[in-house]
Amino acid sequence: WPLRPGTNGGTVNAVYVKFYVVTQSMAAAELPTCCREVERKFKVPPDIQRRLLALGARLVSRKTFVDTYYDTEDYILCLRDHWLRLRGDDNRNTWELKHRKQGDVSCGPASAYREERGDSQIMATLGEVLQTEGVSRVDDLVADGTLRELAVIKTDRKTYRTPG
Repeated sequence: WPLRPGTNGGTVNAVYVKFYVVTQSMAAAELPTCCREVERKFKVPPDIQRRLLALGARLVSRKTFVDTYYDTEDYILCLRDHWLRLRGDDNRNTWELKHRKQGDVSCGPASAYREERGDSQIMATLGEVLQTEGVSRVDDLVADGTLRELAVIKTDRKTYRTPG
């Protein structure tokens, strides 16, 4: 997020690296339960999988999901840097909204975004941008035509671990 163009033969090549702040008092294998997540996106070469395997990396997980992004007919959400999606995987569909923190007018790669999940949080934020009076569920905004499908993106996410 946000949506950025860039394809390679119809497939978007992207790597998401997440760093976690870990203190010395934590066990080496312990993942912090409360931390600040930093995400960096960068282009990867088409042969990244071959390169990782050549370095001794092994595939530790694979997850496939479909994100369907929604907006109004006149793109009110996108124009205000609000990104509403329905994430679907094998088990469930979940509404998620990512938007720039209030007062953040930067356009650089280090912009801070708020993430909302669940109808009550998302509807509270959407109510500041759209006419949502009397509506309590995001699904209802889709059903009444306020929100329309903007894009559908299928992701095949693979996680590799290198030795050491």
